[in-house]
Amino acid sequence: MTKAERKLIDFIHAHLPLLAVLCFTALALLARLTGRFVVTVDYTRFLSGWYEAIAAAPFGKLVGNYTTPYMTAMFVMTRLSFLSPMTAIKLFSILFDFLLALVSGSLVKLLTGSKNKAAVSYCIILMMPTVITNSAYWGQCDAILAFLIVSFFLLFLKRKYLPAFVVYGLAMSFKLQAIFFLPYIITAYFRRKDFSLLHFLIIPAMLVLTALPYTVAAGVSPLYNFNIFLGLSGDHTSLSLFSPGFAQLLLAQTSLWFDLCMLLAVGVLGFGLWRSLVMGMKKPASDFDELQQLTWFGWAAVLFMPAMHDRYGFVCGILLVLCAICQPTQRRIALAAITEAVYMRVYVEYFYICTHLDQWAIFENEQVILSVVLLVAFLVFSCTVFSHAKEPQTTLEE
Repeated sequence: MTKAERKLIDFIHAHLPLLAVLCFTALALLARLTGRFVVTVDYTRFLSGWYEAIAAAPFGKLVGNYTTPYMTAMFVMTRLSFLSPMTAIKLFSILFDFLLALVSGSLVKLLTGSKNKAAVSYCIILMMPTVITNSAYWGQCDAILAFLIVSFFLLFLKRKYLPAFVVYGLAMSFKLQAIFFLPYIITAYFRRKDFSLLHFLIIPAMLVLTALPYTVAAGVSPLYNFNIFLGLSGDHTSLSLFSPGFAQLLLAQTSLWFDLCMLLAVGVLGFGLWRSLVMGMKKPASDFDELQQLTWFGWAAVLFMPAMHDRYGFVCGILLVLCAICQPTQRRIALAAITEAVYMRVYVEYFYICTHLDQWAIFENEQVILSVVLLVAFLVFSCTVFSHAKEPQTTLEE
């Protein structure tokens, strides 16, 4: 081996995490290029029309049923005249794929102290099939919510509560699904005892603050985002909108089953609240325990509440992967892999239905099977989160 070869190999060894990050960044960009011409029903029915309406109007135009932060982002997109509407929408979401990967790496670094695991998390998050499909193919913005929830949690663990609640309020302003993680914050309030009820007021304040530019420009009510959420909650009366979960197992689409499903969700979340408080009184939760509880509460809401959409498990899938990276037991790795496979299968069903709108019923039996798989996985995860038994720990090579 020549001296130059030895230096090259030594350089690779010394900078392996950075080189892996650079290589996977390039691969992630290439993977997303393949979806640039894919047109979905969501784009043709909603996003493209919203884009054209906003492009033709001055700032202050509001369309559709998305909140003001996303409408502001779309207004900026329309002013980038060198991009086609679909490219602009997808690039905005893809940007948050990378921001999500970065903040996930920062969270893993905080929880483990390992640069290697931080690099692994960055690479895995970027290459997850659901993450690639959601932004580059579907043109959806679930990575924005995931980025904000992980950012909130990173600040929360550092006990930077003021910016943490600002970020969480911004997450709520973008998507109502952020409320799935509110029960976790409530349990943390009682367990940690180091932040105030006044911090919770930041959440509605952010919903008002993000609407104020439209109040000034077009006289829109500062409560616009609240009204959007109330409208969305009233619009969706179906037991399930292609989301695997308990509602898929119910036999009839009636208001009674809808109400019973909601009561069950409250009961499950109440059990989690009680169990979290009992465990917190016996022993303070570690930062990793906090991550698992955050994941549990979000996932419980998605699996047991009615009217859940097919993309609502996106954030929970990300958090399960981060749990598996931080403390990679066989159980956690299996749970993350199974969940990713199930949600990716749901995405495949969606894209099939986009081109075969009259054939959605062929997936009904499969949806039941996927729901059972996820509910069993959730039960196993619940035992992991709330059991006092220690799991055998395995670690990645540093």
